[in-house]
Amino acid sequence: MQAQSTESVVWMGALHLVFWDVATLFGLRFIKSGFAHSQARSDGGFNTQVLVFILVALQMTTALRPIVGTGATFLPKEKKFFLSDSGECLKSSAKDSPNASP
Repeated sequence: MQAQSTESVVWMGALHLVFWDVATLFGLRFIKSGFAHSQARSDGGFNTQVLVFILVALQMTTALRPIVGTGATFLPKEKKFFLSDSGECLKSSAKDSPNASP
C-alpha cells in the first residue's frame, strides 16, 4: 500500500471544492425531483433559493477559514468576500511555488 501527501493548501482547497460541487449537484438534483411533484408554475423560486444557498456556502468557506491550512488565530479577524480571499490565496501560493518566476 502506498500513501500520497501534499503541502499545497490551494490543491487541497480545490479538491474539497470539487467534492463539495459533486455533493451539491446530487443534493440539488434530489430536491428538484422532489419539488417536481408540487405542480409549481415556474422554477424561479427554486432557482433563487439554489443561488442563495451556493453563495452562502461559498462565503462560509471564507468565514470559517482556515479549514485547510494554517492560521494565526482559530477564526479570522478580518472579513473578506470569498472571491477576493480565493484570489489572494492563489497569488500567495504562486509566489511560494518553487517553479514561480521572479
